[in-house]
Amino acid sequence: MRKYTLSATCAVGTLLAFQSAPLLAQDQASPPPGEEAPAMPEPPPHQLTPDEQAVFDGWSPEQQAGYAMWPGDVQTYYWSLPVPRQNMFWRLTDNDKIALAKMEPVDRAAAWEMVEKRLQDDAGAAPKPSDEMPAGS
Repeated sequence: MRKYTLSATCAVGTLLAFQSAPLLAQDQASPPPGEEAPAMPEPPPHQLTPDEQAVFDGWSPEQQAGYAMWPGDVQTYYWSLPVPRQNMFWRLTDNDKIALAKMEPVDRAAAWEMVEKRLQDDAGAAPKPSDEMPAGS
């Protein structure tokens, strides 16, 4: 199974996030020497509804383990997607899943357009059964 990257959109979003971070950081007090700043808390895992639990229970152990590794906000975002996009979401790398879940709605819409186009292009490039060599040739 292929993993797709949202490189252009993610790179732009990440670049913007990193460019604004230093501006915000200068307004915050630094921790005293010898102490580390507290880590941002991880969002809690998504609480599955009965319908979501039924879908989850039908997944392979590998798929369940992969889902369990996602941060809570990514899990919640996954369940907000329509089923066709949920299927596409599994084909993304974990880093792209995280980036997509954290994007602003306008950027996310553009990223999904790119993902859908890429998957369509890849599906169109797959050889058709009539293009393959006949068995025994």
